[in-house]
Amino acid sequence: MTPAGSGRSSSAGLRRERRCQPAGRGSDPPEGTRDAGRSFRVRYVCVLGAHDYIDSKEGDVAQALRKMGGARAIIATVTSPDAMQAIVDGLGANGVLMVIGAVGTFPVDTLGLLFKRAAVKGWYSGVAADSEDTLAFSQLNGVGSMNEIFPFEEAQAAYDRMMSGKARFRVVLKMH
Repeated sequence: MTPAGSGRSSSAGLRRERRCQPAGRGSDPPEGTRDAGRSFRVRYVCVLGAHDYIDSKEGDVAQALRKMGGARAIIATVTSPDAMQAIVDGLGANGVLMVIGAVGTFPVDTLGLLFKRAAVKGWYSGVAADSEDTLAFSQLNGVGSMNEIFPFEEAQAAYDRMMSGKARFRVVLKMH
């Protein structure tokens, strides 16, 4: 789950100063970091442009978002109904939870949505216009493709990693 736009804006429309400190923009994770845990996630969520990082394993994500003023938008890509349900309360006034991950049914506190004028919306991603928007956003923000590169000789290991759900980025085979 990626909270997007959780930073509050000033009346002049300026974004809050970034607290997340990226280690640098590269196209590939450094060697040995494929499963490095939290420090790996923090580094790469910051590289991808996040202003803050909230670890769901370290506390209540919705509470952390509320302390920051509530999220204006949450792009929910997870496939866990429990994770979706847990984040809804982190929306701020007029906030939107955009559901992209297919989870089926999950309960939502409708009173909480009403009082905040918040919404839960679904979006099927995959049409050409979405890809164009994604590329334009990436170019505008200097975000490049991040890949886990495997030599061609390790094609089966690369495939197994991708299918296991453990791949952090796009799995790419390198031809010599």
